[in-house]
Amino acid sequence: MKYNISITIIVLLTSKLIFCQERINSEELKFNKSSDTIYEAKGWVYDNIKGKWISHDNFLSNEENIYSSGILESQIDQNFLFFLSKILSISEKNYFVLFVKKYEGHYTYPSIRKDWNIEQKHYAYVFDENEFNKLKSSDSLIELSSTTVVAFDDKISDNDLINLIKLELGKEPYLVYTLPVKSTVISGVNFKRFYLPSTRKSRNICARCRKKITFVNGKWLNLSEPKKNKQDECYSFSHQVDDYYEKYNGLPITYNMFVSRIYDFKYAYFEILDSEFLKIFPKN
Repeated sequence: MKYNISITIIVLLTSKLIFCQERINSEELKFNKSSDTIYEAKGWVYDNIKGKWISHDNFLSNEENIYSSGILESQIDQNFLFFLSKILSISEKNYFVLFVKKYEGHYTYPSIRKDWNIEQKHYAYVFDENEFNKLKSSDSLIELSSTTVVAFDDKISDNDLINLIKLELGKEPYLVYTLPVKSTVISGVNFKRFYLPSTRKSRNICARCRKKITFVNGKWLNLSEPKKNKQDECYSFSHQVDDYYEKYNGLPITYNMFVSRIYDFKYAYFEILDSEFLKIFPKN
């Protein structure tokens, strides 16, 4: 009887200790450093029909004589209002977070393509420190890769944004966001040509069903094999994700049902002075 009473007392005390454990919040993180904000870069596109180069501030288009009001920009992936970067340290590891504010849009009635709505969106692309430091290189062409991007509202607090970034960093990535940059010299002056990060490269994982894609470089793989034991692969044509950036077909601008426009440094790019572009690095 005494033994049973002792056991009961131990259980009660243990339960009390468990439920009385101190509640400790996770460490509140913050961005350590911030770069200058870049508000302007000249966008150049070569129109092979007209045979001339056409330029606009902050977006890429071969349309001429247009007033920049956000309507055209919102229909083009490669546009921006500004961009900058900040350093974020998580678990003693440094990340560079590239912030881009841009125009986007959507139809109220997409099936009949009616009533286009313009909106301004914020994105945070997260790069490993070593990956971002490639931009300091003098190599002709550099491609940075990020597997983490967060869309956020401009009213969000830094703490909430950092928590969103931490959640995304903990997920299994299925897309790679590519930031290509090319160094060039014009009349003795150093320039940088670049595109904003986009999903031109993928890990061959379907963005919709997140299964492995069997459509690679224009060929369907394993179709001659039985599909048994291949439940984890995606065979749907509508789900294919190809590497459009590397498969550029030589046209200055092409349209595709999966990617709005495809650009090449030969025919379209943002251009900015090298000294201005390097302001993207956070200050000490």
